[in-house]
Amino acid sequence: MKKHIRIEDELFPQRNKLYKDKSDTYGTTIVDAELDEIKCKFNYDDCVVLNTDEYGYVTLTKENLLDLTKLIDKSTDLYDKQFAK
Repeated sequence: MKKHIRIEDELFPQRNKLYKDKSDTYGTTIVDAELDEIKCKFNYDDCVVLNTDEYGYVTLTKENLLDLTKLIDKSTDLYDKQFAK
């Protein structure tokens, strides 16, 4: 059985993983259907801000959209824990 390698995983191993920046804002990087790296921020408002300054357009897949929805929920949970202290 052949092992399938996802090029996104090889080129962008940190994609879809949340991190906290210097201003305590959660963010991540997603990779669109054309392998463009898109920086994202979660501002604790059930939304995501996509930084598309470098691109004329982005092509998001259904998987991208589902991942972003999960990441919004996960970042909200982390903010809830952070502010509950």
